[in-house]
Amino acid sequence: ASYELINPLNESGSKVTVALQLNSQPSSDVLINVFLLDPTEVGSDVSFLIFSPQNWNQPQSIQLFGVDDFDLDGDIATRIIFSVDPATADQDYSSSGLITLHLINQDNDVDPDGDDLLARFDNCPDDFNPDQEDLDGDGIGDACDPDIDGDGVTNMQENQDQTDPYDNCDFMNSSITLVINAARDCDGVIDDVDLDDDNDGILDSVETQGDFDQNGIINSYDLDSDGDGCPDVVEAGLEDPDGDGLLGNSPVEVDAQGRVISAQGYSPVADADASGLKDFLEWPPIPSIVQQPPPLVIVFPGQDIRLNVEIEPNHLHFNIQWQILRTPTGNWEDLNESDDFRGVTTQNLTLVNPQESWVPWQFRAAIGSTAYSCAPLIFSQSTHLDYQPLRIPNAFSPDNDGKNDFWTIEGLGKFPNHQLTIYSRWESVILNEAPYENDWGGELRTSYSNADSENVAEGTYFYILVLGNGQPLLKGFIYLKR
Repeated sequence: ASYELINPLNESGSKVTVALQLNSQPSSDVLINVFLLDPTEVGSDVSFLIFSPQNWNQPQSIQLFGVDDFDLDGDIATRIIFSVDPATADQDYSSSGLITLHLINQDNDVDPDGDDLLARFDNCPDDFNPDQEDLDGDGIGDACDPDIDGDGVTNMQENQDQTDPYDNCDFMNSSITLVINAARDCDGVIDDVDLDDDNDGILDSVETQGDFDQNGIINSYDLDSDGDGCPDVVEAGLEDPDGDGLLGNSPVEVDAQGRVISAQGYSPVADADASGLKDFLEWPPIPSIVQQPPPLVIVFPGQDIRLNVEIEPNHLHFNIQWQILRTPTGNWEDLNESDDFRGVTTQNLTLVNPQESWVPWQFRAAIGSTAYSCAPLIFSQSTHLDYQPLRIPNAFSPDNDGKNDFWTIEGLGKFPNHQLTIYSRWESVILNEAPYENDWGGELRTSYSNADSENVAEGTYFYILVLGNGQPLLKGFIYLKR
């Protein structure tokens, strides 16, 4: 069946809820996969739904939302497909067709001035300024800023006063009509004597007279020498409570040599990643998640679950904090080390003896830089839990009496990629199959055996069951009774 979503989504974050339910009672659980044809345009809050013989006629909701791709690509048509997982045991449902929902994600990106910068990222969206110069760092580009140097005096007034609209220390106090929104090194100490021209708590001799970010302002005057959006004072490991880029709170007090004395500064400048470059003169590494935790893991009674995240470059430069979402409408919370959760600040989180009651919970890793003070967190994909009570018998009696003649594992259908290996007490392989068809009757099944019908002796055997899809492997013993 094919349907069209009447209300279009958009890249500004609009959401819509759709609901599904079965039209007849199944004989077993029905797993419905939710497949997004283009996840760069439309997202979903779930990747699957499970209907049981008890809740088959109760609608389950899926929230869809438009994804912002920051491309000027117009309105995009896409689809979401609902399909019954082939591992579903109910044959009526496992052979059913697809449901396709047609969607439109409306574009919210515009470029009115034609400078190849989207309006949301353009500091002068109506004025052609591809270089995005912003002298005072107020977020308004010089091309449209009425006060380019941020000294509180308009550019027009500075032209009349014959002061420099590009120098925030060259102005007339009587002409200030705007909010002063840029830090000024106007401490009264001439530059030839001043040891800290920009009052950021870093000596000019450390900052140097170079222009690291090539923005036309030498490092000793530039409050963000590397142009990464994080002030030098913060990257140096110093205090800037009012966030103006100057050491301490403004106005600052300086000594006769221009060093700030109203706050503690001039300590060794931070190099958090030990790269040999000071953090304020280095673009930080951006982490990339190269291995995500699985989107779904199965909860087995008495079996621990391990979630793993791998990042590049070297994870030693980043902090990892695992988080939990306990309800769909709640907030993500940092996990604390406990009897239930181990490794909460490492690459590997262990859920110790998870219970069926944990199934509504989700887990993810939050990753932050140790080398970049202003870095935002990035997040791994979230892991959902499901409950599957596998029943693995520890004995059977293949004596052809029609009762318990085969070693049958209940619940394997949910793990189509499983592999089973059975060993004798002398560690020789008796059976190695993927998948296992629940039909072992105590015979030797190896490529070097004379016949598949060769029976093994009564006794104890050892098995390893690999479920696949990131699930923990299971081990145990079987007693074969003749």
